[in-house]
Amino acid sequence: MEQRPGSFMRVPFHYVHYGEREHIENFFRDGSIQIDTLRAYDVSTHGVEIGDDEEGVSYCTVTDEAVQKIWDQGKEISPHLESFFGPGCDGNFIRVTNLEYNYAIFCVSRFLHRNLCTNFKNTYDACIYIERPFPFFSELSKAFERSNLAEKVIFQHVRDIEYRSREIDLSEDVMECFIKEERYSHQGETRAIWSAGDNPPKFFRFKAPDAIRYCRPVLLEDMPDYAPGTDPKLAGAAVIKSINACTRENYLTR
Repeated sequence: MEQRPGSFMRVPFHYVHYGEREHIENFFRDGSIQIDTLRAYDVSTHGVEIGDDEEGVSYCTVTDEAVQKIWDQGKEISPHLESFFGPGCDGNFIRVTNLEYNYAIFCVSRFLHRNLCTNFKNTYDACIYIERPFPFFSELSKAFERSNLAEKVIFQHVRDIEYRSREIDLSEDVMECFIKEERYSHQGETRAIWSAGDNPPKFFRFKAPDAIRYCRPVLLEDMPDYAPGTDPKLAGAAVIKSINACTRENYLTR
């Protein structure tokens, strides 16, 4: 049964990073992890669930009226716009494409569900269940910095994705790396982002063994698969049962 957007139960204060069992096992073995960069998520490589050719992009139609409003508020606009919309202009408009800095990003979901796992990619069959997000991201950041894979790594933010149009108003203060279209909303995504130089590679692979203690592995067969509309108490019980599964002896080697 296909799970529809909005039908998953949020995991309170915890996050889920889905992937292939081999990679999940590697993380729990020695902390091996991969952080990708924003513009590495092309559809041709990752498919339509993970890939997005407009990652980090927003659009704005700039008019004389909008520019005048910004001036009236005492705010600044970029010099190239100001020269285009100088005093006395009337009826001008231009279409502006904004491209976000190419951050390094680590994507997690706020939902734990079997269908969501396989919807991301049909080869995904496990996840890292992050029980203590803040120390996890702290250890991930420290390991990223120690890796020397980038000239300078600076942790920036952890924030939920805002599912909305990429069309923005000139006066809006947005970070394009936290915008995705509504069709992705069923993923319940949260992102951690780092700046990692002006021309970062597509991904960074390193080891963060100190982050392991804040997580549990959950295999696909143990993930909850409650139906849409399930009573929240029953769905919650199914989630708890799933995250307790890894307490079984030799969980990843059975």
